[in-house]
Amino acid sequence: MRSDKSCYKSYGLGMMYAEGIGVREDIEKGVGYLKAAGNYEPAIEALKHYKKSLFGVWRRK
Repeated sequence: MRSDKSCYKSYGLGMMYAEGIGVREDIEKGVGYLKAAGNYEPAIEALKHYKKSLFGVWRRK
């Protein structure tokens, strides 16, 4: 089971990459980190704002 700290870290990194905060925006990498956060509620909510396009590219809804 993941520790709470690793869930927070994954969520934080996911938001940084997905939103381009302090790093080059990379939604695919951000979504990967958000998924790695597991059942952390803010990460689940954040994932609702992204979807994969028909061509396999992650986009904001």
